[in-house]
Amino acid sequence: MNLRRILTPSCFKIAVSITALIIIVYLLSPTFLELVELKAFDVRFKGRPKVQPGDEVVILTIDEKSLKELGRWPWPRSVMARLIDSLTTYDVKVMGLDIVFAEHSQDKGEDAILAKAVERSGRVILGYYFSFGEETPGLEGRELESSYDVKTMGEHADIITGDGIVGNIGSIGKGAAGFGYFNIVPDIDGGVRWDPLAITYKERYYAPLALQTLRFYLGNPPITLTLADYGVAGLRLGNLSIPVDEEGRMTINYYGGQQTFPHYSIADAIANRIPKEKLKDRIVLIGSTAIGIYDMRVTPFEATYPGVEIHATVIDNILHQRFITRPKWLAIIDIFAIVVVGITLGLVIPRLSAWIGFIVAISVLASYLLLNLYIFSSSGLLINGVYPAMTVVLTYPGIILYRYITEEKEKKWIKGAFQYYITASVMEEILKNPDMLKLGGEERELTVLFSDIRGFTTISEKLSPERLVSLLNEYLTAMTDIVFEHKGYLDKYIGDAIMVVYGAPVPQEDHSVQACKTAVSMMTELKKLQEKWEKDGMPLIDIGIGINTGPMVIGNMGSKRRFNYT
Repeated sequence: MNLRRILTPSCFKIAVSITALIIIVYLLSPTFLELVELKAFDVRFKGRPKVQPGDEVVILTIDEKSLKELGRWPWPRSVMARLIDSLTTYDVKVMGLDIVFAEHSQDKGEDAILAKAVERSGRVILGYYFSFGEETPGLEGRELESSYDVKTMGEHADIITGDGIVGNIGSIGKGAAGFGYFNIVPDIDGGVRWDPLAITYKERYYAPLALQTLRFYLGNPPITLTLADYGVAGLRLGNLSIPVDEEGRMTINYYGGQQTFPHYSIADAIANRIPKEKLKDRIVLIGSTAIGIYDMRVTPFEATYPGVEIHATVIDNILHQRFITRPKWLAIIDIFAIVVVGITLGLVIPRLSAWIGFIVAISVLASYLLLNLYIFSSSGLLINGVYPAMTVVLTYPGIILYRYITEEKEKKWIKGAFQYYITASVMEEILKNPDMLKLGGEERELTVLFSDIRGFTTISEKLSPERLVSLLNEYLTAMTDIVFEHKGYLDKYIGDAIMVVYGAPVPQEDHSVQACKTAVSMMTELKKLQEKWEKDGMPLIDIGIGINTGPMVIGNMGSKRRFNYT
């Protein structure tokens, strides 16, 4: 195969090249485009229909009302004891505290009051957190009991590892039903889109507050963590399978903004102002939503979203098996989508006008994004949206730009080749539709006009070369203007003769009529020239005109290096 032909650009090759480039960029996954995909991920949440959570999870908040009634935070631990006692009376199933009691109260009696309430309840899951980057001196109590039943299928890769732990004081933690960390790790743009369901510390594996709280609610089934060479291979809570990546992270399936889950004030719970049926047998999470007590996070729905509600969302996701997943094989779908979009545009756009092509490109883009959103909403599959969209955004302008450059080059060539042979109006028609000009040869019915000066040799012998050239130029100029007036194609001058084609390169239905009109006009104009020449003392000349209509072959004829349209 001719290498030069392979390397010669075309609209389709432009599309293929852009597609290949985008696939390479997809495999390299630069940080900037990762950020764009994260933002596109957020948009999907807002574009899908609203999702209603289950009624198992309730949030009790340290809100403005609670601070007004119970005083500034932190409250005396006896206040938290009253809350736990009240919730026990409400017969909640489990309480998960997004709070850590890491230091002793100045009044040691307060610690004892809270410790007894926790022990009496028997359904409190206490929170703690890991520190990263440096080892944090903290109290290390029962929190260090491993949370997982670990199954190992080989040497495992690194997952998130804590450097220190900040836990609850021993007296309070002693009677807890369990512990879970409440670390939340944001993405590179500060948004929280996933939850680490496993953190390793001192060669043990630990579960988060949400998972530990749900575990107690379900009757304390085992949490099984399966490790492989590449990292976390699987995670199960009893019979519930939880999809996580190699680092043990679960993508959070947010349902909406703040208060998607029921919120109640802690002050109302302590004062028993909440109807009992709202809390009985529920999972109750306790955390802060008050301004000034920072526990606000950036999520796809809001820039200030309570951290405690993230835990609620994770619990509901697992309990109702509503997950957002991105299996490894989806990378093949991503690349397939890029290829299909790029090749489709490469085949279709060159056959359309710029505006129709633009509409088609926008339609392809919109169709893909809507399909992507539908798959996300219906099955929770996270198919890449940025790279196929980028294929459309780059391929369409690339093809149009290439077409513009080549068409301008073609127009320049046509104009250079024909500007001295046809009138400007015919030239414009050819430039608007270069397909009229078939390069090579084609058979058409045309009309050809020939005219020449009778006795030109005799006349030329009587004049000096300068006067002969002046006479000939004056004559040919007048005759050529008439040819152009009737839209003839001036094929060539043959000395004193003129050859004109009608019906090419732009088709004319009345080509024979135009040729005849040209002949009549030429004879009329000749009489005017004869009167002028007689006054100037120039010899009088006469012409003969011949016209023929019939099938002819018209096109570019000659060699590859030099040819003529005739």
